Amino acid sequence: MRNNKQLKHPHGLAWYRFTLRHDYGTTHLTIGPASGLMAAIQRLLCVEGCPLCAIERIRKVRAPKKKKR
Repeated sequence: MRNNKQLKHPHGLAWYRFTLRHDYGTTHLTIGPASGLMAAIQRLLCVEGCPLCAIERIRKVRAPKKKKR
């Protein structure tokens, strides 16, 4: 039986929400789709140019819904 807290993602890709602390406060960023947590962390560190110690919290989230036209 699957745990209700686990989020199922198509093709094994997941979205992650990061909380970063920096000199001016905190920032929330959503990264995805990524093949895993380490891929999401690498993408975040590369794009933002922040050290690993700046990450305060990581949550796995659902993919955002597509907007209807």
